[in-house]
Amino acid sequence: MVRRVFGYVLITILFFFIIILSVFKPIKVQGNSMYPNLKDGEWALINKFTYSITDPKRGDLIIFKLPKYDSEYMIKRVIGLQYESVKIVSGIIYINGNRLNEIYNPSFFQYNFYKRIIPQNHIFVLGDNRKFSIDSRYEDVGFIDKKYIIGKIIFKW
Repeated sequence: MVRRVFGYVLITILFFFIIILSVFKPIKVQGNSMYPNLKDGEWALINKFTYSITDPKRGDLIIFKLPKYDSEYMIKRVIGLQYESVKIVSGIIYINGNRLNEIYNPSFFQYNFYKRIIPQNHIFVLGDNRKFSIDSRYEDVGFIDKKYIIGKIIFKW
């Protein structure tokens, strides 16, 4: 009887850890493109399941991988969603012609991005430290296809 209960408990714990490890993943922040909200060397926990049941939302911190980059992953903030127009004038972001109020206090950096419409199943992302971020403003990154999103940051330490 004790052996059977111990077996059930062990299987339950093992099953729980398999589920946890398949949904959540710790990652180490590399670089300063998300400073001051994420610093080089900090750790973050990502939820790999979130975007299988919901779409990314403006302001989400996401992890994605681009096939043309050798790095393991990139971390950026979702700024624009599919079918929206995005334009940046002197560092101020406009979504569908309306100024975006960025409450996460990104660094202010004077730059421009000519108006473009975000295609279906794509998003527009920026790093919070805009001066040192390679993101959707650059042709090498561009709009991010949702299929390359690994997950959403839900916690950092």
